[in-house]
Amino acid sequence: MVTKYGFTLVALVVPLVTYIPSDGFEVHRKAVPHVPTRRTQLHSTSMPTTKRPSKNQHTSGLRFKASTMYKSKDAPLPQCNNSVDKLTSFFDTDKTYFHLLAKGTRNRVHDVDKHQVPKYLDRWTKEAHMLGCDKPTTNDLLLALSVTTPFLVLVLKVTAIIGVKLVWRSYSCQSTHESIKLPEYQFILLDQSFSADGPPPLVFIFNQLTGINKTAKGTYEQPNHALFTATAEPSQDRRRVAFVSNMTAEINVRFPELLLKLLPVRKEVIEKEGSASLKKNMERDVHPGVDLFRNAYVDWLKE
Repeated sequence: MVTKYGFTLVALVVPLVTYIPSDGFEVHRKAVPHVPTRRTQLHSTSMPTTKRPSKNQHTSGLRFKASTMYKSKDAPLPQCNNSVDKLTSFFDTDKTYFHLLAKGTRNRVHDVDKHQVPKYLDRWTKEAHMLGCDKPTTNDLLLALSVTTPFLVLVLKVTAIIGVKLVWRSYSCQSTHESIKLPEYQFILLDQSFSADGPPPLVFIFNQLTGINKTAKGTYEQPNHALFTATAEPSQDRRRVAFVSNMTAEINVRFPELLLKLLPVRKEVIEKEGSASLKKNMERDVHPGVDLFRNAYVDWLKE
């Protein structure tokens, strides 16, 4: 049961993630801000190694890591003098990014008051630096994403605060050496909490099995890192565009050492299987959102 629940918890965290971009494109990519300044090169595509949660005599840490990349079908790039500006205006349209995160009715997404941005700015800046992303400002957005999922007789809720930044990428064609700047969303996980509702004895067991860094009765935070990017990638002839998502996540969970010792498999096996489960759920949950985003763009072109 503990192993099954551990994998279920991993699946619950999946919708909260934001991720590192891949270098596997045919064009060269560099980060450029909206106002031309010095260009900055993206960091490594692998999640930076973080220290495992420190052990004590009662608990032990489990770490799950996964990443995935998905590319949508291509769509027309507006053939006009301001085609890039037109594409950018789609990315900049109010709540367009909801298509990437909501994924139907499973997730609930809403904006967070911009006055809350300074509260998270220090952590956002540190996470962005670690993940190789652009530095946030007080003009960027915060989102709250909530997932509610039944588990046995409990109702589990995961709530996350996500930082959203719109940046521009420079693509250089290898044959012509021409460049084009296209928009990209960067979603960074800044904070999250887990809670359970149901019969008090089962809620107590849930809290004992999964809780670390207790912040309120029945509510806990996990030391996780996640990045999700959605980028417009042009074709070589610059007549079409595809939308590429790159995702990476690291989830750290604490369990009582006694329970881990009672499991029939080694801790390393649990982490390997849990990471595989995380990757599978990432692919299931995030890929459809990219397709919804692409379809919304096609519909927007027809307006």
